[in-house]
Amino acid sequence: YLQNKDNTHAFPGGVEYLGLDNDEMDMDLVSLEIKHAEEFELNLINMADSVIGVSDREKRIILSLLPDTEAYTIGHVMSIDESRVTKKTWAERSGILFLASFSDIMYYNGDAVWNFLTEVYPLVLKESRTPIHFTIAGRKIPKELYDLVEEDELLSKNVVFKESVDDIMELYNSHRIFIAPHLYGAGIQFKVSEAFSFGIPIVMSKFTADGFSISADEKIGCVGASPLGMMNCILDINGYEEIWNRTRENELQFIRDTHNRADAIKVWENVIDVNLKRIQDIRAEGDTHKMEHS
Repeated sequence: YLQNKDNTHAFPGGVEYLGLDNDEMDMDLVSLEIKHAEEFELNLINMADSVIGVSDREKRIILSLLPDTEAYTIGHVMSIDESRVTKKTWAERSGILFLASFSDIMYYNGDAVWNFLTEVYPLVLKESRTPIHFTIAGRKIPKELYDLVEEDELLSKNVVFKESVDDIMELYNSHRIFIAPHLYGAGIQFKVSEAFSFGIPIVMSKFTADGFSISADEKIGCVGASPLGMMNCILDINGYEEIWNRTRENELQFIRDTHNRADAIKVWENVIDVNLKRIQDIRAEGDTHKMEHS
């Protein structure tokens, strides 16, 4: 989002929040809602014997707030086999892809695409030697995005909308780059894990990368901390086959290392064993207490 001098925030897509004006939000009210949500979540954590985060970053946040929490990490589970990974080479692909469910609202995915269309994509078109087309695919794409593209001559020449696509694998297989330019949200995005596993290089915002505890230095996807950074990521991956191949392989290895079923099962087994032992200890303590008073 964009911070203004009067301490209000205007979301790119004009998200309606708490019945306020679409263009701006009262940050005092937003801060109060955030505080209430945080207190509610912390109370739930305090009542739990064990807490499972979806990423190591989320686990670290929980422990920073409540250091005595018994916390674990279990993220997305995803297998990689020959049938899953897309086959087309760098030379056989072209363009940028964003694929998500919009549900006819601008919140989250809509705002992310709006920001990309207004802040990043014009830079890409300006600096690229040849135009790089951009496909926006998904269910119930908001009218605001159609209007934004239609009203801009440069965007209308290079942006394609695809509603409720039947064969998403062909989209992943035919495009050179997938983008995840999100500005806000929580946890880790399944669409990013999925794109990693399909073998399509991803250009993502720092916010998206942080959800996976991915740093720019790791070369897992390409992390753009600013519009200019995202533009450079796109131009590098789109323009150089070697970078595209390296990024693709790093992503596939990341999925093998962090999304495998065996590791998830081990964590679940540990969680269950620890809590069964806790229950047994409580029962044993109760039995001892009864014997002492019999």
